[in-house]
Amino acid sequence: MLLGLCVGLRSDEVFRLRWNDINFEKGLLNIYCKKQGKIVFVSLTKALIAELKNYITNYTGDRLFEDQSTEYFIRYFRMLNRKFKLLLSSDVTFKTLRHTFATHLIKAGIPIHIVSNVLGHTNNTMMEKEACIDALVN
Repeated sequence: MLLGLCVGLRSDEVFRLRWNDINFEKGLLNIYCKKQGKIVFVSLTKALIAELKNYITNYTGDRLFEDQSTEYFIRYFRMLNRKFKLLLSSDVTFKTLRHTFATHLIKAGIPIHIVSNVLGHTNNTMMEKEACIDALVN
């Protein structure tokens, strides 16, 4: 959940992550964005770095989620989305974490085109729509 909220990752990006995608010294995560066909670098918070370092101490594989199949992750994220809805009584899903991340960046004054690039969008159209919706809601 932290990777969605603090970095804006898509669920499929989360379970493709490898430990060598994380540069702990520089506090960067490199993500391969299929839509753009390129690697995007994202800054990690100190709290997220600490969580990842804690997590890696109990893990020996190359990937963060090495031992699980794609079907497992699909079931996991569906279950997670159901739990969000039960706990929060709303339409919160894993993707909501990504939108929250983007909203925080925009509210912090980061230009939409940069936020769009960080999220791996091919253009700014979706970000502009989401920013308009967020402005109406908030």
